[in-house]
Amino acid sequence: MSIRSNCLNVVALLAVSLVTCVGWAAEVGTDQDISKWVQDALRHDLRTIATEITVSTTKGIVTLSGKVPNVASQKYADQEAKKIAGVVGVINEIEVAPQHRLDLDINLDVRHRILNNATIHTQAIRVECVDGVVTLSGKVDTYAEELEAELLASEVTGVRKVHNNLLTTYETARSDEEIKSDVEAAVKRDVYLSGLPISVAVKVGVVTLTGSVATAYEKDRAAEEVYRLTNVQTVENNLQIDPALHQHERQPMIWPNEEELQKAIKTELSEDGRINASHISIEVEYGHATLKGTVTTQRESRLAEQDVRDVVGVGWVTNNLEVKADTRDDVAIDVGVDFELGVDQLLQVLDIKPAVKAGIVTLTGTVHTLYEKTHAAEVVARVKGVRGVVNKLVMDGDTNQSNTVLEKMVRDRLLQNAITSPAVFRLQVKVNNGIAMLIGRVDTWAQRAEAERVTLGTEGIWRIDNRLQVNGYDYPWDQWQYQGDFHFDPLYTPQHYFDYGP
Repeated sequence: MSIRSNCLNVVALLAVSLVTCVGWAAEVGTDQDISKWVQDALRHDLRTIATEITVSTTKGIVTLSGKVPNVASQKYADQEAKKIAGVVGVINEIEVAPQHRLDLDINLDVRHRILNNATIHTQAIRVECVDGVVTLSGKVDTYAEELEAELLASEVTGVRKVHNNLLTTYETARSDEEIKSDVEAAVKRDVYLSGLPISVAVKVGVVTLTGSVATAYEKDRAAEEVYRLTNVQTVENNLQIDPALHQHERQPMIWPNEEELQKAIKTELSEDGRINASHISIEVEYGHATLKGTVTTQRESRLAEQDVRDVVGVGWVTNNLEVKADTRDDVAIDVGVDFELGVDQLLQVLDIKPAVKAGIVTLTGTVHTLYEKTHAAEVVARVKGVRGVVNKLVMDGDTNQSNTVLEKMVRDRLLQNAITSPAVFRLQVKVNNGIAMLIGRVDTWAQRAEAERVTLGTEGIWRIDNRLQVNGYDYPWDQWQYQGDFHFDPLYTPQHYFDYGP
């Protein structure tokens, strides 16, 4: 973990001591109910290998224990548990028990991945590995490189833990007042955080967050949102968790007009240190955002789309960004792609066949889950020289569940999720051959976004048609497919539903 992440973890542990201050809401379910709901969420989360994870709950504090084969499963288990209704804190005691490998081999693979990566340009990153624990140190030019290096190391087979001691150096200084203004605007734009009573203070680049959020997930998300901003040194996350904030206690959201929404999107992209947004243009009409222009990597294109989807007021995104990657021979790209697929803990055992032509990588073969399919494309997109990924991987993971059973599974998961549960009684879930449709009204953009993620993350669902309307916003969701200029297809399998990276 990075120095910033270490601070985040320390503050997260403090959440346990704040339970008496937030007034744990017993009405959401007993501790036994919460444990059951968390276990169910982990079982469905395609990113988490939960067969050996044990869940226990005491007064809303969930303890996760057991073993998982990789760092990603440990992280995603923690993240998903924090979204469950009634959870006010998570103690993550999960042990990572990967396949044993020599430290020298792990070290070489991590170094190779860093050199093979399109985002990382710094050559001075030091890698050490002792007993499967990787330590990254040195200085990098961007926070994007800091995050990317940690992500790459965490995915290598044999890695039990990653200590990210990388430091981001900034060429220009910014005042505390400028940083504070950026943080407040970022919180206001974010679909999960908008309307929450969050206060911001900044001193010498240290951002202190106070106030309340509804879930432990929102608390972590607030800190992560701040860390992306330029010149932030660290975050003191003093947010308290108040489950009552789900029950219509957020500040009313103002419907942004098209000019305001376009400005908000531009700001979101320009302030994300993982993206060079200088050549991106945005068009907005009826909540439909279209991205045009160029980026330098396929990963930037995906991150830009993810950022825009999570801006308050955006209902749909069309990503027309063109990747203008540094020219690289197809043979070299092919070698790089083969290497990445071969060292990734999740992908190395799968039957994936890449082919490269003019920088475009086509993936064919068989995988078991939607996450494996999207993760393969994400891994390939990071390789230097890749201009695009055509994902033709076929999933063989047929659950053989009836439409009725899948509908009930989705509804149960929406009810157990702290973000979506207040709106479930106004939602309809329809499933046909693994394609889910959501109909109804929700109170917040967070509920709309989370309902999509929960539904698409349910085992057996592979596509989604989200027709949920947000109260107070009269965008014509159900008419977009008839507006010829949009060429709108409501059915999609968006990459951004699986949150990649540290």
